[in-house]
Amino acid sequence: MTRQLLAKIEEDGATLANNSALRILIALIRRFQFAVAELDHAAPEPPEGNSAYRLRVCGCRAEIGQEELARELGISSNTVGRAIKTLKELDYIYNWGHGWYEIDADFAWCGPENIRQAYTMTQAMHPKHPNRLVVSLS
Repeated sequence: MTRQLLAKIEEDGATLANNSALRILIALIRRFQFAVAELDHAAPEPPEGNSAYRLRVCGCRAEIGQEELARELGISSNTVGRAIKTLKELDYIYNWGHGWYEIDADFAWCGPENIRQAYTMTQAMHPKHPNRLVVSLS
């Protein structure tokens, strides 16, 4: 976990502890896969000294549904639902869909730092965006 995440958790500690939100957040982060980017030959030409990549594996996304989280943690689906709602309200969960949750890449990330920096510039887009990143080679 990054220092930013730990500072934010400390700030929001009481709210996170009251409804299992911290347990859910940690469970999500544990499921992250290492970010994988590949050259994107279809992308427009990036500025000199940079390369265009397509993100194949997002380093801040957990592929898990609410029911599976409940079973994994031994808590009710209602508790998971309330915790997920809290995490969204506190801006820990940035994007989500059926069977996945994405944490703000500025707070939690699994993968190379240059890819995280590039991804944070596109993360605010719709979750189905093409995940094209421009990464500095330096």
